[in-house]
Amino acid sequence: MKVSIKIGDIVVILIAIAVCVFSILSLSTTIQGNTILTIESPEGVWKYPLDKDGTYEIPGENGLSIIGIKEGDAFFIDSACPNHTCVLTPPISKGGEWIGCLPNRVFIRIEGEEKTEFDAIGY
Repeated sequence: MKVSIKIGDIVVILIAIAVCVFSILSLSTTIQGNTILTIESPEGVWKYPLDKDGTYEIPGENGLSIIGIKEGDAFFIDSACPNHTCVLTPPISKGGEWIGCLPNRVFIRIEGEEKTEFDAIGY
C-alpha cells in the first residue's frame, strides 16, 4: 500500500498549521495604554478612567443605563431594558472585557493595559 501526498494535501496541511498558530497567538491578549472604560450608545461615546470611582447615566435606545465604576471594576447598576441581564452580569476589570445591554443599545468595554494572560490553554 503506497501513500502519495498531492499538492492539495500539502495546502490543506499548511492551512491547518496556520490556523493553529493564529489560534495560539490570539489566546494571549496584550493591550497597551491607560486602562479606561469606554461606553457606547446611540447618543455617543464616553470614556472614563477605570481607577476613579463614579456613577454615570448614559442615554440609550429605551431610556437611561446607569453604569458604575468602583475599585477598578465597571458594571451596570440599572438599565431601561426588560430582563436586566446586563445588570446581572459580573463586573469587568481587564482589557478586552465587555458587557452589553442589547435592548437599550449600551455597551461598555475596558481598553488599555491590564491583561497579559491566556484565556484558555488546550492540550
